Amino acid sequence: PRLTARLGLTGSVAGILVDLDHGLSSALTADDGNTVTVPGWAGGITNAALRWPATRTVTAFGSVRNLFDRAYVASVVVNGFGGRVIEPGSGRLLTLGVMIRLAPRP
Repeated sequence: PRLTARLGLTGSVAGILVDLDHGLSSALTADDGNTVTVPGWAGGITNAALRWPATRTVTAFGSVRNLFDRAYVASVVVNGFGGRVIEPGSGRLLTLGVMIRLAPRP
């Protein structure tokens, strides 16, 4: 693509670590003859992540990929057989978890 951009913000609110990012991509062609066009990401894809260090050894975390559940192209196979060049991206994906350190930090 002619244009790809990613904007990210990271910070802390009341002890909770917050990470937001937004990615954009313009359209591109997917064959040697420049006849197959793959659309860009339109409004883009937004991701969000939170981490909460509850104690010195326990951290809870969560993230959302594709926050607004937009359709997008995750990858392009140049010159794919029969014009099949698009690999669609996943929809909204939620991840939750807890990380436990067996040895506390000094």
